[in-house]
Amino acid sequence: MEAWISNTAMCDYLNESRSTLYRVGIKGYFSEGLHWRYKDLLNKREEKYYSMGKSLITNNINEKR
Repeated sequence: MEAWISNTAMCDYLNESRSTLYRVGIKGYFSEGLHWRYKDLLNKREEKYYSMGKSLITNNINEKR
């Protein structure tokens, strides 16, 4: 099972601000279900949690190339 971390922890991990993380999500770099999910799946106003799985790390490396 993959670890899911909060917005704050993901911002610290990527060394980006929360607004930058939001813009990156809108552009489609992160997809729902694979890279992030809502804390409460039935309430879309809840905070997002991000996956620290292999897919996120691989996508970040490929984007930088």
